[in-house]
Amino acid sequence: MARLLAAIFCLSAALLLYELTLTRVFAVVLFSDLAHLALSVAMLGMGVGALVQHLWPVLHADSLRTGVFRLTVAQGLATVLAIGCAVSFPLVHDGQGLSLAWQPRAAQRFSLLNWGWFALLVPILSIPPLFAGISVAGVFEHRSKRLGVLYGADLIGAGLAVAVFIPAIAALQGPDTVWFIVLLCMTAALSVAPSTGARLVSGGGVLMCLALLGVTLGGEAVMTIRTPAAWSTVQVLETRWTGLTRITVFDEGSHETVLLDNATLSNVVVDPVQLAPMLAMPNRGLVYQLGVPRGVVAILASSAGPDVVTARHFGYENIDAIDVEGQIFELVAERYDSPLNPYRAPGVRQIVSDARSALMRAEPERYHIIQLVNANLFGANGLLANAWSPSLLTTKEAFHLYLDRLAPDGVLSLTNLAQTRWAPRNAAAALRERGVEEPYRHIAFIGGSNQVFLLRPRPWTAR
Repeated sequence: MARLLAAIFCLSAALLLYELTLTRVFAVVLFSDLAHLALSVAMLGMGVGALVQHLWPVLHADSLRTGVFRLTVAQGLATVLAIGCAVSFPLVHDGQGLSLAWQPRAAQRFSLLNWGWFALLVPILSIPPLFAGISVAGVFEHRSKRLGVLYGADLIGAGLAVAVFIPAIAALQGPDTVWFIVLLCMTAALSVAPSTGARLVSGGGVLMCLALLGVTLGGEAVMTIRTPAAWSTVQVLETRWTGLTRITVFDEGSHETVLLDNATLSNVVVDPVQLAPMLAMPNRGLVYQLGVPRGVVAILASSAGPDVVTARHFGYENIDAIDVEGQIFELVAERYDSPLNPYRAPGVRQIVSDARSALMRAEPERYHIIQLVNANLFGANGLLANAWSPSLLTTKEAFHLYLDRLAPDGVLSLTNLAQTRWAPRNAAAALRERGVEEPYRHIAFIGGSNQVFLLRPRPWTAR
């Protein structure tokens, strides 16, 4: 019984890690809208596997260990096949094409989807959970007297897999997490191996997975993404996987940019020539030309730091740079040796947090300027976990928070893609709840291609 418990524990952990790894791979080879599909495919395969075992039994009571051994080895091999196909199939038309046109490509994502390759990939992805479904259903069926213990092992394995996923995906650089998943499958096979030959096979698989894990932990990727959805691999200079995203630095010729998955792009500004056009943009430079006292500035979703550079150019040196992905701070600080580097400046405090959480922890009236320029609210992780939505930073409650954290003569400058146009209505509602009878006196809105919403605790006409 102990051997079956170990097998169920490892199989459950492997299946959860497989599902989560697919969501991260999908966020790069497809678009964020489809990242959740990985979970649907896994659940489909698991359900079909259980149905197969019920209608056409594959596992039998008198040969249960032998059957589970074969299925777990098959699950491991199918996992390598599935992840390999996911990173290799050209799922988006012209996947190696226009790296500089990622935004228009993202806007046309469903028309760019290569439906033939996509239709071929989906059944392949369902094979590993199919084998897992047969194994789990068969063990539960033939060892029903110990069902509670077996189900406990299943839940513990899944829970631990979720706990280790974030450090694993970062340490193993994305797709190479597959070797950890296969290691779990081979360990499950080894625990139920019915013969010496079976133990040699599964033991060899364990050793091979450990060797491949050693290679990738040493910095050499074994399995890499060949066909990203929205940019070319030709100009890529550096890639880092984190628990939240894939950070890619690539060369646009005149400057370098940082791309998170396929959801957001941020310019690296380390040359005064790059800075000049940014200063003329209302959504970036205007707030610093309104005569706001040079107090503390909060840059929400600071990413590669272009808005931090802008604030410093106008003489604001005490800056809180806030971003949920802290690896961006490290990458920019390490990579670029320039006086303009935003994350080497002594007055810049790096805060790893989502914007509203960081502001909630700040002191009242701390900031003279709070600035947001196009936060990434469409990434795969945010959509998948429903942890945030495009309107999170422009709700009435959010404006209450901004007003609480602004100094009396401070200013909020907000540009958040399509959500910017809804900001005045919600801000006015917040002001009315605070007893302001004429909220329009506190609000300014500039339209155009670089639209910006401005908000003050005091009326704009006050002197």
